[in-house]
Amino acid sequence: MSAPAKGRFAALEIRAFYSVAELARAAGVPAYKLLRLLRRCRVTFIHAGRAYYVPLLEIREKIPPLWRSLCSAQELRRVCDAAAGTGPGRDLPKKA
Repeated sequence: MSAPAKGRFAALEIRAFYSVAELARAAGVPAYKLLRLLRRCRVTFIHAGRAYYVPLLEIREKIPPLWRSLCSAQELRRVCDAAAGTGPGRDLPKKA
């Protein structure tokens, strides 16, 4: 995931699962605090090596406020892309 542009929110692309570190960056909180919150909400993790991943379905079912936030952010990106004319399937002007 690339670094967010200055002054913009950290956008999460829609995927089947997210690392706890990605979710923490997007939320603007330390990863250890988010991990504690997720454990308190009894979220099931996918553990690979040292990384913990959170399935999208777990977010939807067990953390409704985060789910609504992800949906709102996705809708906002869609609206902004449409207003700027840079949505999916549209070509950007080529530099000469």
